[in-house]
Amino acid sequence: MDERERIEEIARANAAVAAAQDRSYWLDRWHVDLNALMRRRGAGELRAAVRALRAVYRLLVDARKELRKAVGQAPDKLASTRRLVASERERAEAMGAGGEQAIRRALAEAGLEPRPEDPWLRPDAGPPLEQLARVRNALPSGARVVLEADGLTPAALLARSTPDWRIALYVPGDPDVYVLEPR
Repeated sequence: MDERERIEEIARANAAVAAAQDRSYWLDRWHVDLNALMRRRGAGELRAAVRALRAVYRLLVDARKELRKAVGQAPDKLASTRRLVASERERAEAMGAGGEQAIRRALAEAGLEPRPEDPWLRPDAGPPLEQLARVRNALPSGARVVLEADGLTPAALLARSTPDWRIALYVPGDPDVYVLEPR
């Protein structure tokens, strides 16, 4: 150990002794004996209460840090959300303009070539599940049903159409499109 390291070690030791003397000065001045105080009844509970308060304080400090971090990230998240909404709008407009062609492309990409005998059900002709029930009996062999369903989740559709139908393809959009195959 060279002399500089030794001097730094002595300086740290002197600082620690000074801090301890500073703390004990006030205890001596107020004539407080910590050992006797800690032997008294309730001292353990007081220490536990102080530890609990310290834990609550640390939680609040951590929560404050997390809140500041979230506030700092808010502009980035807002910009990201705006980009996502803009892309969804573009997608919805594309679906609205050439929706059937876009869905036929999605069918082809999924390996489900659209066929002319596949009926295309739209919500303006009545509730989609009632339409399914009517179409089921008149469906040619091997045909599928393309169903536009606005506000109908895949789970709700499965719950109401099982065991007669199987969802072959789901294209989320405005409206959502399902390709159903009879079982």
